[in-house]
Amino acid sequence: MTARVGYWRASAEKAIRDAMAGLPEGVSLKDRTAAVDAAYPCGPRSGWPYKVWLKARRKALIPFGHVPKGGLRPAEGQLQLHLSPLDRAKAKSAAIAAGRAAE
Repeated sequence: MTARVGYWRASAEKAIRDAMAGLPEGVSLKDRTAAVDAAYPCGPRSGWPYKVWLKARRKALIPFGHVPKGGLRPAEGQLQLHLSPLDRAKAKSAAIAAGRAAE
């Protein structure tokens, strides 16, 4: 069974794939981003189609060095999980204890 992909996502991913396929090897991130942005297929840049486009764009450009706005990403290969208040307190306590043990 294959996963169902929405119309806007499929459209965005196809446009981005086509834009990147026409680029030469070693092109800069700036030029790659400009080519992807020029391939936007959905008319006005607003609403749900634009949000889907931005997500697909971010996903496609990260392997080439794009750093998304809106916060730090976890280190490569690490899964960033949100900690509960109890888990945060445990982690803080363990860090303090480790600091005292190192003294």
